[in-house]
Amino acid sequence: MRTIACIFVTLLGCGESGSRPDAPLGVDAGPIECGTSGSAVVTGSVDGETIDPITRVIQSSANGAFPGILIDEAGVGCSGGMLDDFFLIATCKNALAPGVFQLGGGLGDCPTMDSPAAGSFVENVNGMGASFSALSGNLMIDSIDAGCAKGSFSADFVNGQHLEGVFAAIACP
Repeated sequence: MRTIACIFVTLLGCGESGSRPDAPLGVDAGPIECGTSGSAVVTGSVDGETIDPITRVIQSSANGAFPGILIDEAGVGCSGGMLDDFFLIATCKNALAPGVFQLGGGLGDCPTMDSPAAGSFVENVNGMGASFSALSGNLMIDSIDAGCAKGSFSADFVNGQHLEGVFAAIACP
C-alpha cells in the first residue's frame, strides 16, 4: 500500500475532460469475474507499451484517500509490488460507487469531492518508471457487491494514445 501511496502522490496531469460518458466501449470481452486476483481486458497502448499479461485488478487507495482501480502486470491478488507496467484510475470521492467519473487532471486536482478523477499509466523499464496522465476519458463503475467492483474505462493520452477496457476488481483489506 505504501508503494501505491507514493505513486499517487507523484502522479500529476493536466488537461480537460472531454470524452462522452455514454460513448460505446470498443472492447467486447464478454462477462468477466473477480476471482482471486480480479480480471480485465485492456486494449490500446501508451508510449508503445501495453498492459499484458494482466496479473491482478484491485480496488486501491492512497492512505484511505482517492479510491480507485489498479490494473497491473505484477503481483497476485492483494499482494506483490508494482514492478511492471500498470494503469491506475483514482477518483476524488470518499468511496467507489456506481456511476461515471470523468478523467482529467492529476491527483493534485482532487482537493474537493467535485473534482475530476485521474488516470495514470506507469511504464517501468529496468526499475525506472515513466508516468503518463490521462487528459480525458471516463471511469464507469457498473456495480460493487461482495468485494467486487465491475465496470469499464476509456482514457485518452497525449499524441492520440488511448487505453480502454473492462474490469472486475477485487477489494483488498
